[in-house]
Amino acid sequence: MSKVLVLPLLDESFLKGRSIVLDNGLILIISGIAVVLILVALRVGYLFALREMNRTKRIMMTHDPLTGLLNRQAFMQRLEERIREAGHDPLTVVLLNVNRFRWINDALGSDLGDLIIMIVAQQLRMGIEGKPDIARLSGDEFALILDHDTAESRQIVMDLIRRFDEQPVEVRGQSLQILASAGLAGYPRHGRTASELVSHADTALTQARQSYIHVVEFDPVMDEEMHDRLQLATELRTAIRNGELSLAYQPRIDLATGRIAAIEALLRWQHPELGHVRPSRFIPIAEQTGLIVPIGEWVLETACAQAAGWNWQGSEECRISINISVQQMVHPDFVAVLDDVLARTGLNPKQLELELTESIFIENPQKISKILDKIKERGIRIAIDDFGKGYSSLNYLKRYPADTLKIDKEFITGTQSDTGQIITASVIQLARDLGLTVVAEGVEQSEQLAFLMRKGCNEVQGYLLCRPVPHDVCEQFLQQFDLQQMLALLGEREGWRKAAEDGSVSPPS
Repeated sequence: MSKVLVLPLLDESFLKGRSIVLDNGLILIISGIAVVLILVALRVGYLFALREMNRTKRIMMTHDPLTGLLNRQAFMQRLEERIREAGHDPLTVVLLNVNRFRWINDALGSDLGDLIIMIVAQQLRMGIEGKPDIARLSGDEFALILDHDTAESRQIVMDLIRRFDEQPVEVRGQSLQILASAGLAGYPRHGRTASELVSHADTALTQARQSYIHVVEFDPVMDEEMHDRLQLATELRTAIRNGELSLAYQPRIDLATGRIAAIEALLRWQHPELGHVRPSRFIPIAEQTGLIVPIGEWVLETACAQAAGWNWQGSEECRISINISVQQMVHPDFVAVLDDVLARTGLNPKQLELELTESIFIENPQKISKILDKIKERGIRIAIDDFGKGYSSLNYLKRYPADTLKIDKEFITGTQSDTGQIITASVIQLARDLGLTVVAEGVEQSEQLAFLMRKGCNEVQGYLLCRPVPHDVCEQFLQQFDLQQMLALLGEREGWRKAAEDGSVSPPS
């Protein structure tokens, strides 16, 4: 007889208990899986974050944090790589400096300065075709590697800087003109290592900034000049102590009245071994080393004292004209020094004229404007010197309280051509329309003088009329000068010259 298996009935309470046990077990399993997944996710996230942190760290080590461009160290490494890859193909290293950046930082704030740097970086990226290596080497200096020789690279950089000039940027409601200078050095002609190329490009950049030229290509002569400048800077300090500096004086003639309108004080250096050192050689060195401030104060006091002691023949309109550098002008004590000199020498402020070059207005326009207002309050006249030599702009003449415009001698030399005459005549007329006294510098030929008289130039200065002379000779010139006699003498000389050219007569000895 077979046995029958009888299963007990499963009531509801039994099934419910088993269900609870099953649910709890499933929850534990799912929870365990979730914990594992979370741990895996955390581990993956950590590894990803670590990788990103390392990548960011590497970027920070090789890139400028503000612009994202290469930093100096990475640029030098990249340049060495490019040199190895180039073989005999040309490369050009460009160092580009944002002019007057220090003024932007000081006057408008470092945050706006940072914004300008980012704008320049962006324009460098967008303004050059291809993908050149670009770096920010310091606060206001950038570097580029271009796959061209220096001639083609020069044109590329010139076009870039010209766009900076022509397209002012709008920053927080202000229109700012970005001015830049650049120095170039080419591989392999100017160097075969990264350090040589960067050093030579930096030398060229220094030359560009000093000469107010947009782009300068390195020349080996510049290295020799740099060594000479360092030696001369040392000897210039000795020259101040030993009294080797002196002043020469050159009159300016008023063509309307025939009288001497002003006398310019010109700095001279007689070196015991080198002899006469040209001002164009030692004055830039004095400016670079800061020696121009004590030298300038000596010039100011010496010239004012000399002028106060001269017999001006009763003419209070005649002035002593003194060149002032940007370093002197922005010095905190400049106005106080000026007052002190005038008080000690007894010179009437109306008999003093300060000559400023255009570079002064570019470096720190807002600060300079305030200083000029204080100078004008004292009755001192302001002259813009060497107009046409640097960043020439009639905007400076409208914005600043200038009285006199001195046209650079290159304009006067250019009057030998029709185009030069048109340009010079236009500058004279524009300046006169602005109410400025127009002075022509470097007048050396009677034809130039005749042209300037026809075009309404107010005053002239140059070797044709009087060379720079010592103070005693200048005082004699003051007492004896007669424009009509001089013009008659010049006319007589011109007649003899033309006759000699015709072969009809021999010129007088």
